[in-house]
Amino acid sequence: LAAALIGLNIHPGAGGFEPNGFNEARAMDHIRYLASPECAGRLAGTPGNDQAVAYVRNHFEALGIGPVPGG
Repeated sequence: LAAALIGLNIHPGAGGFEPNGFNEARAMDHIRYLASPECAGRLAGTPGNDQAVAYVRNHFEALGIGPVPGG
């Protein structure tokens, strides 16, 4: 999910992703947050992982990307 988030260059409130270029600063912001002590390593089943998942989910929802049908 994190790779997709970074690859899409997601920035809520600004209309989705940037098709004409990669925004290094924005990608680094995502990486810093997901790698921060606040996410506590993101081990499956931990509060840090839940927090990282919510972060990615919120950005996907801001783009109008929903769950995969049937899955």
